[in-house]
Amino acid sequence: MRSATTASATNDYSHWWARANPAVLLQTWSSIQYREDTAQFLVLRDAERERLAAENTQAQAAIEASSPFIIP
Repeated sequence: MRSATTASATNDYSHWWARANPAVLLQTWSSIQYREDTAQFLVLRDAERERLAAENTQAQAAIEASSPFIIP
């Protein structure tokens, strides 16, 4: 057993990941990756929604311009 006077902070914590439980590390990494992927998905979904709305507006304008009838 090490005494508090001989152990340095560098030796105690420099390789904490080497002693960590691999399952806990994997779970932590997975949850971080899930959050990042979810955020990326939401950004892409919002961009797709904006693109589709712009296409819809453009198509509606084309229909109104080419139609001889008044569309309420």
